[in-house]
Amino acid sequence: MKVIEKIPADSAAEGTQQSNDKAEAEDEEVEEEPVDPPAPTKSTSYTACYRKDIGRFSISPAMVVVLLTLMSIAFGENFASKGDVFEHAVARFLYFAVQVFKDRPVAELVDFIVGHFAVVGKDAQHILNAEHVLCPSNKTATVVRNVVAFSSLTLRMSASLNQDNLINGMMERSKPPRTEDATLSAEDKLTKIKREEACEQFEKFWKAGTGAWIETITGSVGSADVVLHIPGVLTLPIQCKDISESYKAQQIKAAMHRVLENQRVTEITVPALFSRKLFGLGAPVIPVLYKSRLTTLTHFTSKYPEKKMSVAKFDAIGPGCIMAEGIGEGKISKFDGASATIDEFCKVQRLHRIRQNLMLFELRPEEPKAVVVVATAPEQPEPKQSVPPTGKYCGSFCYKFTKDLYDYIMSRGV
Repeated sequence: MKVIEKIPADSAAEGTQQSNDKAEAEDEEVEEEPVDPPAPTKSTSYTACYRKDIGRFSISPAMVVVLLTLMSIAFGENFASKGDVFEHAVARFLYFAVQVFKDRPVAELVDFIVGHFAVVGKDAQHILNAEHVLCPSNKTATVVRNVVAFSSLTLRMSASLNQDNLINGMMERSKPPRTEDATLSAEDKLTKIKREEACEQFEKFWKAGTGAWIETITGSVGSADVVLHIPGVLTLPIQCKDISESYKAQQIKAAMHRVLENQRVTEITVPALFSRKLFGLGAPVIPVLYKSRLTTLTHFTSKYPEKKMSVAKFDAIGPGCIMAEGIGEGKISKFDGASATIDEFCKVQRLHRIRQNLMLFELRPEEPKAVVVVATAPEQPEPKQSVPPTGKYCGSFCYKFTKDLYDYIMSRGV
């Protein structure tokens, strides 16, 4: 590069050596040595660079702290008292995600929730991709648009339930009424009261209403640890498993059986009672098995056959269910059979970091004594038009992962 600098006459005459003659000083041009441009760096970084028509879902750990503070101020200690166990973190994560995806397709919300490492059953995918909500009984399309629509959103946390008292109480209710209370001992009367309280507590669980809700249950009931219900649109019963062990095919099948198959069981059992209650909410139900660690779906290296991913495990998930894992992992990477491009997987990693940030809460657990309203989103006005919000959602490509994983398993013959 050539640089020419013009020096004024008066400044050119200054210096330690001055001219003796009185001749008029002339302008002088000074030519510098050529300077090579700096070598370009190989790495490229971007700061807040994205297309406006696509948008960008992003949240920093600092903003999470701000949101937590605002929620605590708005809703008191109920929101802050939810513990840092996996199912409570999932519930808080859902509370933010559902509001972000309001009026957007249900498929986008579920895609964001389950993440990239998720196997989506064929029937579940059909329910999510439908333009209109499918009737749970006969799978025919309704007039309701398959979008995340709700008038309000409530985050609830319920007390633990004595399952023995519930079963015995329900069995007593199914029998003809008796007039033997006067002859019961004090201990028997107390037992009967506890059983009736368990039945009344069960009636308050997963209670339908006009608004959407997310509810956690203290103590597992088998069918779900967290339930997301959007009236007339979707019900997601989520079983949260914060364990590092690889799941066997029998364990996966049993987890899905608790919801889908037990709805048809007429006997009085805890899984059947809760399963029938989930389907009684009236919206399509898609059970989700949600593991925090990535130890099953892409696990091919173990020397123990029962710990390796196989066709039996893939089929055990079932067509109407979803198995997702890896949301608790600090870093994710592609598995050998993945077909996602570099650009696609960069989006996958970005969405994973967002989910991680939304779950960065370290709070002390506190068990409630009854069903407690943790938080309620303000009522939303009816949309002025039926056109969904503008912008394009770049998903986690879990459908592609489902096919890639199946093709990879079949090619290996495992």
